[in-house]
Amino acid sequence: MNKSLHIVQTFGLHDMQGRTAHVANLTHSMVKLKHTPEIVAAAYNSNYPESLEINSVNVTYLKSNARYRSLTLNVSAKDYLIKRVAEVDIVHIHGLYDLLGPVSSKLCLGIGKPYVVETMGMVFPFGRGGYLKRGYMELFGKTLLNNAARYVVTSKMEAEHLEDAGYDPKKIAFRHNGVDPIRRPESNEIRSFRDKYKLEPGLQKIIFLGRIAPVKNLEKLIQEFYILANLDAILILAGPIDDNKYFHELKKLINSLGIQDRVVWTGPLFGVDKACLFHEGDIFVLPSMNENFGIAAAEAMTVGLPVIATQTCGITEHFEGDAGIVVDFTDGSLVKPMRELLSKNDFKLEIGIKGKKAVELLSWDMAAKLTANMYGEILN
Repeated sequence: MNKSLHIVQTFGLHDMQGRTAHVANLTHSMVKLKHTPEIVAAAYNSNYPESLEINSVNVTYLKSNARYRSLTLNVSAKDYLIKRVAEVDIVHIHGLYDLLGPVSSKLCLGIGKPYVVETMGMVFPFGRGGYLKRGYMELFGKTLLNNAARYVVTSKMEAEHLEDAGYDPKKIAFRHNGVDPIRRPESNEIRSFRDKYKLEPGLQKIIFLGRIAPVKNLEKLIQEFYILANLDAILILAGPIDDNKYFHELKKLINSLGIQDRVVWTGPLFGVDKACLFHEGDIFVLPSMNENFGIAAAEAMTVGLPVIATQTCGITEHFEGDAGIVVDFTDGSLVKPMRELLSKNDFKLEIGIKGKKAVELLSWDMAAKLTANMYGEILN
């Protein structure tokens, strides 16, 4: 029975279904394999408990003494981790650009404990804070990565980023993320969802679900949806606001195009509302500039929604045999596929069916087995 310690900056209360949601799913499936994973994360305010149990996995929250956005200073981290690192077989660090990972890796090196880094598409500093991220890589990131036993990646694109940055390709370990099928909502739940967001009947729906952040490149989607404004379609943008300035820039863009009555903002969606979004949608679009996987796109595929994604999204590796549509970043690249999917029902149905079949093998149980096998190779 292997014991693993999972280090993640944000987890659970602050990031319930966001960038680190995969940690909960992965560790829960590892419990089924008779492994004993533990999670350590930062507490963002006094509402966080010292510890709790989620899906049979113990989670410890370290008190934050200072905070800048999602980055925290946790003075108690070293003392706590000295003990925990010594008591587990391997340490699994999820993500970059925080201080918990470097502290953990240094402690691992001090006692000869192996650790792996799941890069989560963060090797190249996309999005906001580029200068700070580059500074982090110089101060902490390069040492953190160079001394890792493995780099866990979820796509070939992410592996290429590591190789291009000069890291050892022999340390790269592929492990897909899992995707849980989205249940079909009851008819009364659908009606409630439509009423809640004032969705007019008879309109086709282009949907996006994810963080509202510059890396998601939503201005491209909005501008190219505007070209389709003569069609009976609306654009639904769902997800938490990760950058307020960017959010207001998008609203200003929408108003300048005069399509504010055809764009619906829902905020973050969970549970029934999330299921309703997927089952009410006609097309899912992921226009990101960088996406190591794209879990929301995979979830859309489980319900038979056709997905359009830019070529820098890891999910496109599962689009073989027309299971989805890949576009580049040239102006108007989204327009043609969106128009064809909205106007040709047979084409939309065909892409949706192929996409649904393509993600059937992406289970968290399989992801956990691949992770456990990787641990075994390192420890042996």
